Amino acid sequence: MQPEGRARMVARSYLYVPGDRREKLARARERGADGLVLDLEDAVAPPAKDSAREVVAAFLTGLTDEGAAAAPPDASAPDGPAPGAPPPAAPHEFGPSGSTRSGSTPHGSALGTSPSATSNGPTPAGPTPNGAATTVSTASAPNGTIFGGPELWVRVNADRLDEDVPAVTLPSCAGVWVPKADPESLARVDALLTAAERAAGLPAGVMRVVPVIETARGLLAVAEIARAPRVLRLGIGEADLAAELGIRPGRDRAELAPHRAALVVASAAAGLAAPIAPVETDLSATGADLAATTRALLCEGFRARTAIHPRQVPVINEVFTPSPAEIAAARDVVTRLGAANQSGTGVAVDARGRMIDEAVARSAREVLGRAPAS
Repeated sequence: MQPEGRARMVARSYLYVPGDRREKLARARERGADGLVLDLEDAVAPPAKDSAREVVAAFLTGLTDEGAAAAPPDASAPDGPAPGAPPPAAPHEFGPSGSTRSGSTPHGSALGTSPSATSNGPTPAGPTPNGAATTVSTASAPNGTIFGGPELWVRVNADRLDEDVPAVTLPSCAGVWVPKADPESLARVDALLTAAERAAGLPAGVMRVVPVIETARGLLAVAEIARAPRVLRLGIGEADLAAELGIRPGRDRAELAPHRAALVVASAAAGLAAPIAPVETDLSATGADLAATTRALLCEGFRARTAIHPRQVPVINEVFTPSPAEIAAARDVVTRLGAANQSGTGVAVDARGRMIDEAVARSAREVLGRAPAS
């Protein structure tokens, strides 16, 4: 159980961890990433797939048991739900505020009702109308978190969904990353998760999904994928996508910019949290180079990035965390427009003489929504 008052914010970094490397799994939670993606796919050789699944399942089970043993009883809570009551809600993190879709609750995760098998998620965490960052205060750890540590995800194999998905449907797992995602594979994953949650005694819909767009088929269907059940955020696998499309990217990978933009647009239209940017596969890249490419991705509309080495994590976290100057400027924008609204006008002027309207304030609130909790 998480101590009262602990909060979680939108994840900025996700570190891939090979699923068949017990020693790396044991140390991964100390690497500073907001999320860990225990990898059963690319990081595992084909002959080791089955054993990797067993290793990851055992690791997640051990964390579940560890958390259950360490959690103190909640004296204020009843012994169980009332007869006939729905299962307790399971909080998640992520997601912009104020985004809704007909027939579903806002996306992204935070405290709220447990999503149904046909809903993308509960009420999100994000910037509030006054610009203050919204955090998720939890009295118990969200699915996939262990006492405020990183969220734990599993990247499954697209051709082994029936074996991988049920094996990792556990309280310590936030959900699955689905490579080469398309509408059909997501429908299958949803069905598998629904059955596995029921078998494991988990709340319906608590396991979430991150579809990774890596194929032409997935790219063409990205808007449909973004609206699929359980989807939390979208990711992109540029190496696979470039290979399928015959693209030969340059150093800045600008050739893939239109396809990245498709994810950003689909995410915004579906009310999802901003998508997760592709990994930097060049381990010889300097910290300055990694920071520069990550800043470019932030400007393109991404708000998180995957990493394949722990030393990439601090750089990614820093780029996606607003600086004190950015936070101060954003607060000034929100304050000035608020004062103007109170005086009866819909616009204001900042200290440099630039006009501020509601569109500018929305961008400022997004910055504040990513600010560290003070």
